[in-house]
Amino acid sequence: MKINKALISISISFLMGFLILVVASPVTNAASFSKYIRSHNWYRLTDGSQGGYNDKTKFSNRTIKYTTPYEGKTRIKFYTLKKVNKTTYYGKGNYKNKMTKNPGNKKYWFKIKQVSKDTIWLVPKHHIHVSGNYKGNSQYGAVIFSLHHQ
Repeated sequence: MKINKALISISISFLMGFLILVVASPVTNAASFSKYIRSHNWYRLTDGSQGGYNDKTKFSNRTIKYTTPYEGKTRIKFYTLKKVNKTTYYGKGNYKNKMTKNPGNKKYWFKIKQVSKDTIWLVPKHHIHVSGNYKGNSQYGAVIFSLHHQ
């Protein structure tokens, strides 16, 4: 009887230790942008409330890079990138260029949505004058990337 109790207590402690290891281990965010998105040159446009940019943009595994005459080289690196469905990603990104040094390495939440075969929207979680999360669209709030110059 004592052997069975000892065996049960050892089994329970082993199981609890295993569960703690599984729960405490960090989540690996293995998502990256699809091969279709990564294999094309995109052009950063603007929403309907701004002028046009037409900056050549490159998507890599978890990074968006483009260069502007005013800001210089800009990089948005996503530390967490989760693919929700075939066309939508959510990620926490760090935005850096020579104009915004981003003190404290602050990260912002973004929604990346492939609206069509040749259009991608980058929507910040909270945008000025927009109520709700990820509510930006092509008229206001979303940065638009297209395969074609406009």
